Amino acid sequence: MRYALFFLIVFHGLIHLLGFFKAFRLAEVKQLLQPITPFQGTLWLLAFVFFGVAGALLLLKNGAWWMPAAAGILLSQMLVFQSWSDAKFGTAANVLILLALLPALGAWRFQGMVNKEKTNPADR
Repeated sequence: MRYALFFLIVFHGLIHLLGFFKAFRLAEVKQLLQPITPFQGTLWLLAFVFFGVAGALLLLKNGAWWMPAAAGILLSQMLVFQSWSDAKFGTAANVLILLALLPALGAWRFQGMVNKEKTNPADR
């Protein structure tokens, strides 16, 4: 299951490169019909970076993978709203990643509470 999630995160991140390529005219991107400014293109690149880092951390079994994934989802969805007619299907990928992210967030929070109990048992 981890590999399927890794593939989804990385593939979704790679799709964000299309917005960057279009904004800076690095490639002709016929799939994106709406104009993308260089500032927006930089945000598309940043979403790619967030998803890339999340994928790498997930592959390395680092429990903090959800942090860059959450930032990527927020940024990605903002970009989807700006280019809704071209990018609306990105919402499905964001929702799937979010659904996988929530248990990871819960596990991270639980582990934090356990660690706090271990170091400060008198604070109960």
